[in-house]
Amino acid sequence: MTKITVINHNAIEVHHSSSIDSNLVLRNITKTENTLCCHSRKQKILCVISLILILSAIIIGTLIPTVVIRKDKSRISSLSTTTIRTVSTRIATTTTIEITTKQIVTTKKTENITTEKGQISLVAVKNRFIGIHSTMIGGDSSRAEEGLYSGYYIAGEHPANACDNDVKTKYVNYGSCKVDKPKKRCGLQTGFYYELKHGQKLVNGLKICTADDLTEHDPILVSLEGNNYSGSNLAFSPGWTLLYNGTSGLDIDPGRQNCSSIINFTNFIEYKSYRFLVHRKRGRAASVQYSEVQLFNN
Repeated sequence: MTKITVINHNAIEVHHSSSIDSNLVLRNITKTENTLCCHSRKQKILCVISLILILSAIIIGTLIPTVVIRKDKSRISSLSTTTIRTVSTRIATTTTIEITTKQIVTTKKTENITTEKGQISLVAVKNRFIGIHSTMIGGDSSRAEEGLYSGYYIAGEHPANACDNDVKTKYVNYGSCKVDKPKKRCGLQTGFYYELKHGQKLVNGLKICTADDLTEHDPILVSLEGNNYSGSNLAFSPGWTLLYNGTSGLDIDPGRQNCSSIINFTNFIEYKSYRFLVHRKRGRAASVQYSEVQLFNN
């Protein structure tokens, strides 16, 4: 009896047989080894492929978030930069506007808001300076409106311009005439009235300034009245008291946008409302014009 030991992968088998062909056994062993060897190679290849796939998955899983993060960062960075630039632009624009405003205010203070000793600040209640025409001393006031015809004054060249302490602005009134009809009487018996915001003031001085137009428009004979009425009552005659009636101080032309000397007169009563009228002008023109009517307490 022949004893044959067969090693088969994980087990050892022993066969006892007298009829087993040794050659056949060897062939079976060889076939078994080849099969085992084949299986071992396939497993190795599968293991390698599996490792490659796992590593690839890890690499891809790492790279994709990184790319996304980088893209997001770049977008955020871009947006942040754009936002910062926009904000910077807005800040720069605001700064420029503030600087321009300050320059305008400075110009006003240095050139236009220079006051003299004793000059009264002409700030009206509700900033209302009422233009008038066809008005006599002590009489009712006929209100003027903006326009280019009889009883009108030019829009933008209103009564408030005569009280802003700026000779570069002016008040223009046609009186009983039209803009294209120059006559000696044009602009006469015109003027304005107002109520002082800060209450009663004693006035005993007056100064008038020329406008930028021809000398024919200059007022020559003027009057000033005082009143302690308020509001709509100022349109009517009761209460108006004559303080001054005489020359404007412009008999000799001081030049364009220049003022007369202070005209002093006697007055001991404080008033809160004042009315100014023009009764004669220098020459033949369609309107009367002046840049300032300043009041003083000397």
